[in-house]
Amino acid sequence: MKKVLLVAVCALMLLGCEDASAKLKSGNDAVVTLGGSKVTKNQMYEILRTQDAGETAVTLAKNYILEKEIENTDEIETKAQEELASVKEALGENWELYLSYYGYASEEDCYQNDILPSVKEQFLLNKYVEEQWEDLKVYWYPTKVKMIETESADDANAALTEVKEGAEFETVAAKYTTKSDDLYDGAEHLVSRADQDTLPSMVISFLRENTSPTVSAVLNSNDLTKFYVVQVIACNPDQYKEEAVELISSQDDLSDEAMAYYFKKYNFHVYDISLLNDMKSNYPSYLNQ
Repeated sequence: MKKVLLVAVCALMLLGCEDASAKLKSGNDAVVTLGGSKVTKNQMYEILRTQDAGETAVTLAKNYILEKEIENTDEIETKAQEELASVKEALGENWELYLSYYGYASEEDCYQNDILPSVKEQFLLNKYVEEQWEDLKVYWYPTKVKMIETESADDANAALTEVKEGAEFETVAAKYTTKSDDLYDGAEHLVSRADQDTLPSMVISFLRENTSPTVSAVLNSNDLTKFYVVQVIACNPDQYKEEAVELISSQDDLSDEAMAYYFKKYNFHVYDISLLNDMKSNYPSYLNQ
């Protein structure tokens, strides 16, 4: 049914606004017939207006934007085929059931209308980050670090001394760290504002204030139960831009921000009051009116 709705809507032409509801050209024409009965464009449109109208409109608009912004390249096709293979492997014998459940007519239908657009959307997010790079690199401050967490100040100070004397950070971490989290294994990690709910506030503050590679003093939690040694390996994301772009573009907040930008760029406008109300409730940042 979802697929039928999408195909039908693509064929409809909105003529403007009367009584705050969009009207259809040739609204009495049949979309589906069965025996002596028919489903008209008007009937289909009324169903659409009351069932997932906002989601459907956003999907169609996204597809339009993707066609305009992202060309189908060999790289995109390769990634999409890899994603298709991964999904099929994960679902195994349930693959055909999955296609049927979500209303896809075939594997190719699923590929063209789900998997390929999903991959292209990720490329669009990367493009957005590239275009807004100067602002986004400051906001997200992606930084390459190595970190140790201990449960005593003595261990943290001993670890810091060994690091300053030239010992390998990972070796020191293996000796002193008490945190099982991979972030504190002494290996290099790319962190950013996205980790502010994971990293302690004093570590986040140190990273935001630091402007060059260095090793921190011992940083302690407010309750003095955790102690940290942080080595900044690199803090100029221009030097590792590709990694930083991938990190930033993967953030949920960034996805909404980017889509709002492109919806406004293409002057997305809603003429139907029911759809407009749905959009205001569920996709307010996408509206340009």
